Amino acid sequence: MPYDGPLTGRTTMPDRCLDLIDRLRARDRWPEEFVWDFDNCDRCAIGMIMHLNGVRYFNLDLPRPYSFPELVERLVGIGGDAANGLFRTPAGKGGEAIPGHRIAPVHVADALERYLETGEVYYAL
Repeated sequence: MPYDGPLTGRTTMPDRCLDLIDRLRARDRWPEEFVWDFDNCDRCAIGMIMHLNGVRYFNLDLPRPYSFPELVERLVGIGGDAANGLFRTPAGKGGEAIPGHRIAPVHVADALERYLETGEVYYAL
């Protein structure tokens, strides 16, 4: 479901979000020695983008203390409840919780594209 159209009624996501979607699908574009684990902040999609951009939690210009949605908004341009639903607490369309070990990189890419297209936040496994 590659996103290829204009966003209706939504703001355009930063290029870094679109780049993350592409990278999640292309293992050959992952950081060297990166191992996927949705439940580990250093090995999930957010960990991947921090690694790619050479940033860590402590060197981002964020007020202390900061929330997870503020971190995600700074990194990929998605904040608030959407940040939590896409990167922290995955759920299916009906709201049922999905264990992190079931979330593969392509699932995150699909969920991000769905969010860009519709504004809906859910995982369709």
